[in-house]
Amino acid sequence: MFDEVTRDNIDRHVVREFGRPKWCDARVKLVERDGRRAILKDVNDRPAVFRFTLGRCLIRREFRIYERLEGIEGVPDAYRRLDRDGFLIEYIDGTAVTRKELERGQDVDESYYRRCAELLEVIHARGIVHLDLRNGKNFILGEDGRPHIVDFASALYFPRWVPGRRRIVRLLGAFDRAGLLKAKQKLTPELLAEGEREWLARFERTRGILFPHVPILKMLRQRRRRRAKEARRQAGDGPA
Repeated sequence: MFDEVTRDNIDRHVVREFGRPKWCDARVKLVERDGRRAILKDVNDRPAVFRFTLGRCLIRREFRIYERLEGIEGVPDAYRRLDRDGFLIEYIDGTAVTRKELERGQDVDESYYRRCAELLEVIHARGIVHLDLRNGKNFILGEDGRPHIVDFASALYFPRWVPGRRRIVRLLGAFDRAGLLKAKQKLTPELLAEGEREWLARFERTRGILFPHVPILKMLRQRRRRRAKEARRQAGDGPA
């Protein structure tokens, strides 16, 4: 798949870039060739201090995660490594499940959340936990009507030989389930069952005890966002 796409000619096939990556993030680009699309994740032009230390390691690790999830419907297929700096995976044609998309008429019901939960069970059965599903943009509703989970940069894999593998995956997998329920609570609270609400509340209390620094970081981020918003508002009120 995309065998003729190389480092030398990759720029000719890039259609667009997603987001604005920090210096310590890989670039994510949409690539197209002969009418077929793929996602390129790449650290080739990242700062050397990141590229030659964590960058290449993270690229290699994430691609192996996709390879281990091969064959699971709802997870992008691994195409191939471009080189040490990047890889190509399947492009999922769909939209992230967000409040904005719901307002535009995106159809999300209880069956969607049920299928997401089933997909997580299959992923966990492979010994993999995602760990970044509090970011709702990692849930994609495909044009095929099926849910998809993307961006496994933070995922962890536990081989069968790891002692207590099932217990570890079950414990860490609770973060994935909480991410799904948080999305459900935020986007469609009327669909959140009482048992799910109680489970999520217990999880958040436990999480707050085990990771007390998290609320502090959240508070600092919120304060920074408020200041940025106030600065933009004042700039808008100023002279043209």
